[in-house]
Amino acid sequence: MNLSFTDKHVPVLLIIVIAVVAFIALDLDMKMPEAELDARPPVQNAEFQRLVSFRDAARAAGIVFNLPQWPATPDAVQLYLQHAIDSSDERLNRIPGVEPYLASFRNTVQAFETAFYPAEDARGVVNLMAEVHPDEAMRSAAREALDHYSRWRITAESRDDVYRVIKTYADTEPPLGSEDERLLKDVMRQYRRNGMELEADKRSELKRLRTELEAVENEFSANLNEADLYVELAVDKLAGIPAELLEEHASLAESGNYRINVNVRWVYDLLMKQASDEQTRHMLATARYQRAKDENLPLVKQMLSLRARIAKMLGYDHWADYRTEVAMAGTAGKSLEFQQQLSKGLQAKFEQELEALRDLKAGDTCDVDAEIAYWDVPYYVNRLKLAMFGIDARELKNYFPMDRVLAGIMDTFSELFGIEFTRVYAPERWDDALRLYALTDAGSGVPLGLLYMDLFPRAGKYNHFAHFSITTGKRLDDGRRQRPVSALVGNFPPPGEDRPSLLSLEDVETLFHEFGHALHALLSTASYARFSGTNVPADFVEVPSQLLEYWMRDKAVVEGFAVDYRDPQRAIPAEVLAGLKDARMASIALFERRQLAYSMIDTKLHMLGKPDKKRSLTRYANSIGAKAYLAFPDDTAMLASFGHLDGYDASYYGYAWSRAIASDLVSLFRESPDGLVDVRLGRRLYNEIFAPGSSRDEEYSIESFLGRKRSMQSFFASLGIEQ
Repeated sequence: MNLSFTDKHVPVLLIIVIAVVAFIALDLDMKMPEAELDARPPVQNAEFQRLVSFRDAARAAGIVFNLPQWPATPDAVQLYLQHAIDSSDERLNRIPGVEPYLASFRNTVQAFETAFYPAEDARGVVNLMAEVHPDEAMRSAAREALDHYSRWRITAESRDDVYRVIKTYADTEPPLGSEDERLLKDVMRQYRRNGMELEADKRSELKRLRTELEAVENEFSANLNEADLYVELAVDKLAGIPAELLEEHASLAESGNYRINVNVRWVYDLLMKQASDEQTRHMLATARYQRAKDENLPLVKQMLSLRARIAKMLGYDHWADYRTEVAMAGTAGKSLEFQQQLSKGLQAKFEQELEALRDLKAGDTCDVDAEIAYWDVPYYVNRLKLAMFGIDARELKNYFPMDRVLAGIMDTFSELFGIEFTRVYAPERWDDALRLYALTDAGSGVPLGLLYMDLFPRAGKYNHFAHFSITTGKRLDDGRRQRPVSALVGNFPPPGEDRPSLLSLEDVETLFHEFGHALHALLSTASYARFSGTNVPADFVEVPSQLLEYWMRDKAVVEGFAVDYRDPQRAIPAEVLAGLKDARMASIALFERRQLAYSMIDTKLHMLGKPDKKRSLTRYANSIGAKAYLAFPDDTAMLASFGHLDGYDASYYGYAWSRAIASDLVSLFRESPDGLVDVRLGRRLYNEIFAPGSSRDEEYSIESFLGRKRSMQSFFASLGIEQ
């Protein structure tokens, strides 16, 4: 039976039964009455048949898929996740009964790891629902379920009876294979970081603090997703703003002003690039950085305080050291040193780029002393690209209809990695525009994974761009391999009545970026979920994603899909392509320094001890940002809308760190006669970077691909920094 998010009439009991069956099933089962299949539109019918073929190929190869079944009512959400938790508890309960003389890797360490699989898979479904479900009641139920999951996970990972059995086995120092040995070390490190070496009363206090922190983090993120912040613009403040944007994405207030939701990222970005009135840009930027201000600022203080207390209890100077201990950097000091080195190296170019923008603004305002403010940068960078390179952002969008860009991405990486994407039928649909793709090995036809795409904005939906892991790839207890299921969530411009969805150059880059995350997850060959796909250190997780951005800057790749949607015979002009690289370099230091502003704020906040009640975190963060980049708008609190404080806490530096690694990796392609379409190097990239995940040391994976130790030289050279 096909259940959808909007199916409100199925009895709750039936929904629960279906959710339970879906969870325990180990096969992708697509049985459907022939009459129902025949009634489908031809396109859907064909997609359904392709899904069935994918299932059959998976079964023939001994591969397991759990096609997600989505609970249809708030009550069903709770019960769905609880059933999964019960299943995980049942597995965990077996471990304390293991007699010491019978203890083995399989019934202790591996059993601990695999015990979490049922709950974690269900959490992946519920987590996505919390971010994308169109029904507010369902999102709320999903978040409540996630809070419950977080509390359970903290308890489950700190069970003393399980810990004692595993530690007793670990103390025997058993000889193990490489990935099994890595799992044992990681589990014991996790136990230490969870406070299992502390006295019982301190462990209890730590558990309470971690539980409180999880709840605060979830509330912080929920407030951002639910924020609807409208700005009213008078008619005389609309200069430069495209009329079609106002017609399709703004409403008229009783005052006659246009109301625009600045929480929709692509709308905000376009307005900032096109609005020629400085007051308008100032108003928009101020509003953007006031999102969830009242709700989230107290939560930021709570998060920082709780993190600082947890770190101190565990013997760390601060949360930043606690977080970076398990990253490539190793310490907060090393991450901050990297940031400062990069900032210093960029200084001269940063000042040059600012001066170029000042000249443009001086010409507009007839003020020779004109200064560039935070809200001026998008507009004048766009103006600079047009003036210097003839690149008009509005015109450029016509060459990037989303469907052609998607096809180009899939064609490019299908060829490079030897894989194949096939659009298949999505039995569960929470949005009419939802897409589902099956990924297979092009040579063998063996299924590799499933990828959902939810790409357009709507009320209450996650308001940025991200990859979500639904089911993580792993080896099951019976030796079979469960392949991953992922989702790409975006907020790209939706299609209009007479045109397709048109992407900006930044949108295209974002889509390549998120595909990097998706392929990292889908191509994984790691045996254990904690090492699979994107489950890698925070300063390595962005390597595959930022690496794939280089392909969207390659002339041969872009020529393959950049065609004017109004005239399919009209490819993107060669002179425009030639100017894209130079145009990017014209503002690269501005981009990097803006990113460094965020990463330095993040790192330095988490290097504080318990926040001083007298210290204004807003002023502190804004002062750091002003030194690294430009001052944020007055009377704003960027911290309140800095979503990466949940998940990338003390780790935002990882974007720049990962770009440095990605730049080094791509240097091999640049040295190849075949350039970025070198299939031999593509297969090597697949095997050495994408497939291993964290099943081996990341430095080893990098060196295996490069054939040498990594270097910062390529990165600094790409930024115009002389070393």
